[in-house]
Amino acid sequence: MSYLKKIKKRYKYNGFINGTKYYFFCLVGSIHIIFSGFLDIISNAVFFVEKHLPIKENIVFECESDFADNPRVFYEYIKNKTDFLNKHKAIWLVNKVDYCNEHFGTKNVLFFNRNNSKLVNRIKLNYFLGTSKWFIFSHPYWFTNWREKQIVINVSHGISQMKGISVTSIKAFDYAICTCSYTAPFIAMSFNCDPRIIIGLGVPRIDDLFCKDIVVDRLIPNYIDQKIILSMETFKQAKNFKDSESLDAFSINVIHRIDELLDLDHFLQRENCFLIVKIHPLQDVSLLKQMNLTNIFYFTNDDLLYADIRINQLITNADILLTDYSSVFYDYLFVNRPIGFMVSDIEKYSRGFVYDNPLDEMPGEKIHQLDELKCFITESLKGKDSFIDERKRILEKVIHYKDENNCERLYNWINSLD
Repeated sequence: MSYLKKIKKRYKYNGFINGTKYYFFCLVGSIHIIFSGFLDIISNAVFFVEKHLPIKENIVFECESDFADNPRVFYEYIKNKTDFLNKHKAIWLVNKVDYCNEHFGTKNVLFFNRNNSKLVNRIKLNYFLGTSKWFIFSHPYWFTNWREKQIVINVSHGISQMKGISVTSIKAFDYAICTCSYTAPFIAMSFNCDPRIIIGLGVPRIDDLFCKDIVVDRLIPNYIDQKIILSMETFKQAKNFKDSESLDAFSINVIHRIDELLDLDHFLQRENCFLIVKIHPLQDVSLLKQMNLTNIFYFTNDDLLYADIRINQLITNADILLTDYSSVFYDYLFVNRPIGFMVSDIEKYSRGFVYDNPLDEMPGEKIHQLDELKCFITESLKGKDSFIDERKRILEKVIHYKDENNCERLYNWINSLD
């Protein structure tokens, strides 16, 4: 809603006082719009000049999940394993600027919010956008006017693709990385790009799957050694659009009512295990109802950021994974533990799938209702696992490198482009 429309909504024409307020704030609003336009002109003019300055060996990072995922893992690698940050700047585009500066700020690392409209912020940010050589993005879509000698690399946010893909007509990057020749065509099809710019190096966040640190105790109070079930679904209802006609009010698509959620909570209490529900960053969290639960915990990307936990560090702590059509199960193949696919809304999932028979690509139990979910958990906790061979088959298909050197390969490849 525009500035003037907000004013009109608040102050009606009826009455002298409200009418006076209306016209006064219209004047203020007009000045605000003119001033904002003037700032845009200044910012764009400065950006034009900055884009003609010499390009420096700086690197810009951005992840849709904020300070996270593949860009974060690769950043940690170059920060800890090389002297890159002693010689060059790393520029992070994040939402939680103050928090990241306070907790993760270090020499030659700058945090910006690219949506910050303050003139000084825009000038500084545009300087780095106009003069940095490298751009490491998980969701490239907005940075469309980079210079000839600048290089945009799409490191994605997952290993492969299960959900339907949306084709774009714009050039979004110079290169994209993938795990193997099998997954490359999905990326090329999604971005309508030349398959030859899809490079099979492996993705950085796989390296975190070799981390054995216990991180659950940062999220769950009084955690001792209980079994952990991790649920990670893709989003179904975002704030402005939806991918499913079935309402996913609890981010567990086989749970439709509060009494079912409470039933599951009591069941987990009897089984002495915890369920961590990691909510997709696009899922509309306003659908979630506040209630007292003992063994079910909901967390967002911000919660993981505040606990300084990267997603695959959490995944390695899980004894069982629950998901639906999210690509996260590909990561969990490295852990080689039971996977339950909650597919109660598969007929109403409007995005569709890249496979004709998606269920054949899901190496785990297919779960449609609460009773099936409880049965799967009980059997898995007893050690029953009927999908070991299926998980191995999918792993061999989608992963070429099965080591923890994905960041190293990416770093060496980037250096080879100089």
